[in-house]
Amino acid sequence: METVDDETQSLFPKIDRVKERWTVVSSLVLFFAFILVQAEHQALAVLIPPEIRCYQYLNSSCDIAGTNVTGEPATSAHWWSREELHRGQGTRTKTDGHSSCHQQIKCINFSAVEQGLLSGPAYIFAYCFLSIPMLRLTDARTRVFAVGLTVSLAMVLITGFSHSYLMLLMARIGGGVGAALCNPVFLIADYFDQDKAKTFYIYGIYFGWAVGYALSAISQPLCWSWVYWVIAIAMTVTILLSLFLLREPEKVPVSVLFGRNYSFKETAQCLGTCRPFLLLIVGSSLRAVGWYGIASWLPSVYARKHRQEVNQLGPVLAAILLLGGGIGSLLGGHVKNRYAECNRPRKSYFIAITQLVSILFIIPSLLAEDVKLSYGLLSVGILSAETWIGCSMAIVQDLFPPNLRHHACSVYVLTYTLFGGCVGPLLVPALMSARGSWSYCDGGVAVALAILIVLSYSLASLSFWVVGCLMTDEEPPSDETILMSYETSDLELDSSTDSGAA
Repeated sequence: METVDDETQSLFPKIDRVKERWTVVSSLVLFFAFILVQAEHQALAVLIPPEIRCYQYLNSSCDIAGTNVTGEPATSAHWWSREELHRGQGTRTKTDGHSSCHQQIKCINFSAVEQGLLSGPAYIFAYCFLSIPMLRLTDARTRVFAVGLTVSLAMVLITGFSHSYLMLLMARIGGGVGAALCNPVFLIADYFDQDKAKTFYIYGIYFGWAVGYALSAISQPLCWSWVYWVIAIAMTVTILLSLFLLREPEKVPVSVLFGRNYSFKETAQCLGTCRPFLLLIVGSSLRAVGWYGIASWLPSVYARKHRQEVNQLGPVLAAILLLGGGIGSLLGGHVKNRYAECNRPRKSYFIAITQLVSILFIIPSLLAEDVKLSYGLLSVGILSAETWIGCSMAIVQDLFPPNLRHHACSVYVLTYTLFGGCVGPLLVPALMSARGSWSYCDGGVAVALAILIVLSYSLASLSFWVVGCLMTDEEPPSDETILMSYETSDLELDSSTDSGAA
């Protein structure tokens, strides 16, 4: 009888309920931390136009008068009645009935190019550069996570205390370092699996950016620094929870036959010779240029063109991103699951079409004069555009065997994030400077962003369509096939060397 029980337990091992609950709690802590890191990054894009940056440009069609102090167009009287600038800093005097904190607000004077640098490259470059060694980290991940979250907390505090552009820039670079160190996707992959880690990553970004947009609304009754104080308090609580609740994930033994680790040479050769994968990276990088341009400059469109206060545009953009992005990702996930085993190229055709459709709604939303119509069109455009992320990662999985998919997805995400995050936010001011009237008109940022979206999304759509043409509906090569191909090439190289020596 005991023998039967032992055999039954070996076939059906008992589930460790305590361990399972601990894993769920740890995942909630990681998800909360990821949301906070994304929120503190994206809140800056909402706070810069109406709060942090000293001046806003006048619309060429309005009759608002202002005093030109620095040679730049004067501040819009819709927000501020007087602005004094001295050595790159200024003081805004509020004339409405807001709190005493808003009566004297220290603002920072910087150009549109410097705004683009703050919104994207300063953070993204540090994040992607440090994420590369993090991919190979296998030990002490929970401790590194706590250190990274502490670094992010320090950068949030520096941002809240910033009174110069240099402080903001250094805080953004440090924020990218902290975000790379405390990226919870690696821990989630160890707790669960790669698919859940990708889902965690996708929805964590939408939730985090939405929280950053929504939190910006508290700067209206208080100060913009309070947005970062609130995030700092939440981060402090999360750090304490991580120290007590997070456990180092168990290492899963890797089988010799089905779990071999590829060398750097083997991985690079396999990824570099896959033409659909390379073209998918090109298309996604072009698409990311437009997306990061939207993330950095869309709040400026509504603040400058439509004269929206931060407590008006922040919550609305948060709802659009959360609902539109979430529903779009779910729709893309449905398509991914439907064509998981057959008709794999259709996923690429699907996202090629949805990117073109999104242009038809995003461009009118940027150029519309009515703010409600603009928000409505933007919602549909974001929903259509955000179907791409889940399908594109599924395409990467279709192209490679299981033990190469993690490396392929990491290279894919880091490449398009680095290119799009560094180029997109800087192309908008570059397009604005191409025509002088766009730089001195509040509607100019909308025109520049519209041009960027048309070029970015249309070229990305073309690339995705070609990827579908290059893909086949066959299973990717197995680990054994790849291993045999490497061994065969090594034998041929050895034989050629021996014959040459003879």
